[in-house]
Amino acid sequence: MEKTFLRFVPIGMAVAAALTGYAYYANIHRNAPQLGDLVYMVLCPPSLFLMSTENASVPAQIFIVTVVVLLNGCLYGTVAAIGRNVFNGRDD
Repeated sequence: MEKTFLRFVPIGMAVAAALTGYAYYANIHRNAPQLGDLVYMVLCPPSLFLMSTENASVPAQIFIVTVVVLLNGCLYGTVAAIGRNVFNGRDD
């Protein structure tokens, strides 16, 4: 695996975990400022899958959130690796 991919995967996972955690926090605490949907869609596109957790059991919610975090990490790593190859002119 390419170093660029491996460097950006944890960043994507951290972004997804932070946004998901805040979404759950803001859902419980109604006075907390709400982030716009655009923020979630730009920074964590797999967050669309979080809609399926609305009526899910706790184990199912944990599974879905884990999948979203992993998908976002892979997305960040892939975009970074492609961007590096494009801007460095490499044809791997």
